[in-house]
Amino acid sequence: MLSNVGRHARASRLGVRIACDEGRLRIAVADDGVGAAREALEAPTAYGVMGMRERARHFGGQLAIDSRPGEGAVVTLDMPLPHG
Repeated sequence: MLSNVGRHARASRLGVRIACDEGRLRIAVADDGVGAAREALEAPTAYGVMGMRERARHFGGQLAIDSRPGEGAVVTLDMPLPHG
C-alpha cells in the first residue's frame, strides 16, 4: 500500500492506522494525493492493485479502495489473524 502511494499518489501527506481485534487485523492507508477513478483501479492492467488483492485473498483477507480523482485514496486491508 505504501509503495503504491510513493509511486502513484503524488501525496503530500499520508496516514496509517493499524488495529487488531476479535481475531482480525485491519490496516488502512490514507493519502491526500491525486486519487483514481474506480475504472482505473479495476482495469485489467492495474497490476499493483490486482497483486494486492490477490495477496489479501491468499491469506483470507480483503482489500478495499475508496478513491476519486483529485480526492486522494484510502486503502484498507482486513484479514484474519492466525490462531496460535
